[in-house]
Amino acid sequence: MTWRGWGLALGYRIESLQVLRFLAAISIAARHLPGSSLNALDPSGFGVDVFFVISGFIICLVADGRRPGEFLWDRVARVVPLYWVLTLAVTAVAMLAPSLLNSTSAEPLLVLQSLLFIPFMKASGAMQPILFVGWTLNYEMFFYVLFALCLVAGRLAPVLMLTLLGGLAAAGHLVDFRLAPLEFWTDGYIIEFGLGILLCLAWKRWPFPAGFAALGAIGLVAVLWQQASPLPLPRELAYGVPAMLVVAGALALRIERRGLWVPLIALGNASYALYLSHPYVVLGADAVTRRLGLDQGAAALATDVLALGLACLVALVINYGFERPAQRWLLRIGPVRRRPVAT
Repeated sequence: MTWRGWGLALGYRIESLQVLRFLAAISIAARHLPGSSLNALDPSGFGVDVFFVISGFIICLVADGRRPGEFLWDRVARVVPLYWVLTLAVTAVAMLAPSLLNSTSAEPLLVLQSLLFIPFMKASGAMQPILFVGWTLNYEMFFYVLFALCLVAGRLAPVLMLTLLGGLAAAGHLVDFRLAPLEFWTDGYIIEFGLGILLCLAWKRWPFPAGFAALGAIGLVAVLWQQASPLPLPRELAYGVPAMLVVAGALALRIERRGLWVPLIALGNASYALYLSHPYVVLGADAVTRRLGLDQGAAALATDVLALGLACLVALVINYGFERPAQRWLLRIGPVRRRPVAT
């Protein structure tokens, strides 16, 4: 079945993934609340693992039959506009008020590497671009480029992709790379895209029944267990496999676009904007409320909830006011002639 056919066959189940994307994004946003008890909602950054597995699943699902250039342009149209705008905005702040951004530098080479999704190490020792949450996009874009290359293999593209990801992860465990990009792109996180691909291949053969929703609960229990009693496991096993179970559980749910699900699905559609913009919205809200003296007890909790609500509102505005128009314009001028990739 072609990518069009699988997109239609998935139907309402895509909506469950959108809701899951929102929950992952809001858990990451809560993690970045300064001095809040809410940041304990996702102490391990499990939301990122869920994002990577969803990305592997969706890309495998909808990329079948697409030309490499067409596929890559679709990804550029979806990912680049907002990321570049926010990266350049942070660069401007780093130039005009560097004290506000700690170790963030506006050095031209670092700006260029950030815009081109090339990993580098900051002065603080963190492997992050100028827009610090964009480190995940350095994995995403690398995955997209590899998948585009694999598309020349036709139906064997997922198998070839799995082989490449496994080889990269093995090299990361066996070789001490001296270059930041090689060290970064061979980290265990890369395997989580492969877990999403495996999930997609299983789904195509046997769409998960409702009972599979229990897998999501098992995945969450596994994460909680790992946090309470950490086992010496690599990231892809400790959190990647539970993330795959959570995504599998979501795929077994039947969510339709009505009632309470409508705003949650809309927030899922805006999850990329929420993920990229939330640190600055949260910091701004925190600075304002601290001046008002609302930083104790119940007032602090209310402030955090308000900050997250504001982050969601800003994400929706960005999604409808900038992301979608920019994506539509780029798709019109590029080689994409079919429906854009959903994720």
